[in-house]
Amino acid sequence: MSNNLSAFARYRGKLGELMYLAGPIMGAQLATTGMTFVDTSMAGQYSALDLASIAIGSSTWVPVYLLIRGILMAITPTVAHLYGARQTGEIAGQVRQGLWIALLMSLLALGFIYQSDVVLQWLQVGPAMAGKTLEYLKALAWGIPAICLFQALNCYCEGMGKTKPGMVFSFIALNFTSLTFMVPLSLSMGLTIRVGQALGAGKTAQAAYSSYAGIVTTLVSATLSAAVMLFLPGVVTSIYTQNTEVAILAAQLLVYAALFQYADGIQIAAIGALRGYKDTRVPMAMILFACWGVALPLGYILGLTDWIVAPMGPHGLWIGLVSALTMSAILLTLRLRAIIRHRVSAADNMAIS
Repeated sequence: MSNNLSAFARYRGKLGELMYLAGPIMGAQLATTGMTFVDTSMAGQYSALDLASIAIGSSTWVPVYLLIRGILMAITPTVAHLYGARQTGEIAGQVRQGLWIALLMSLLALGFIYQSDVVLQWLQVGPAMAGKTLEYLKALAWGIPAICLFQALNCYCEGMGKTKPGMVFSFIALNFTSLTFMVPLSLSMGLTIRVGQALGAGKTAQAAYSSYAGIVTTLVSATLSAAVMLFLPGVVTSIYTQNTEVAILAAQLLVYAALFQYADGIQIAAIGALRGYKDTRVPMAMILFACWGVALPLGYILGLTDWIVAPMGPHGLWIGLVSALTMSAILLTLRLRAIIRHRVSAADNMAIS
């Protein structure tokens, strides 16, 4: 009994440390995603055409933003390791390089956004919808340089442990899950900092415990998100649209969204911990395989062909997404376990010698 209480007290202590870092990050991420949420909900109340236009615009911009964010995230574990090792004099040079990369990324992103009409033509978007989508994207483009520079500086602050400064029916389900995803994503970023600083300070066991405690915490968060989607689907869809047909279809897809909350939470927590270990190449290959080797072909086959069953439409696409996230969660957890064992074993051997 005393061992259980001791383990819980230790977990509670680590949870407090993680939430101290992840809380401000969560606020910043929710604020950023909240802009798209407000755009979408307002457009949906105006007309289905405006909702679809904003949906396409957001779906075009978000992958670009995530690419920028993903590249600049390399700053966080780099700074965290140097800070943990008390090598603070080397941090400024790393951050300056990050700022140059951010500037380059902003120029590339601007070029893509201003040429996005090619993407819309490839997607066979109608002229009326394409026009509204381009207006939305070009208005959004004004903020891209600031977003890139902010992300670079924000990652620097995160690495130092100073997180407070950073404070159509299928799309409805995706947009809402993107909003709830900010909670486990923020926890993941907090994990990167905790693990990176612990490793920098040579505290291998502490890094391992923080990794597992972070995964448990994201599972709690996933349970709350899934409960909202399963038991309050009408409330969720009413935020976006008053169109009954769209709302019914969106509510059906929220069931799939609820299912992948657990897999999504585990995989993003594992990614955060692995980033703290500076292990990024193998996880990237695992995610690419899950997305391109599983989600895309399986979603296409189930959603748009009759090769296995009659075309399932959006339901088939979401089954592909859930399957990919589940596989990604399994692979990344196994990778994290292997990395932790290797680091702990190396630390033990060093202590013996």
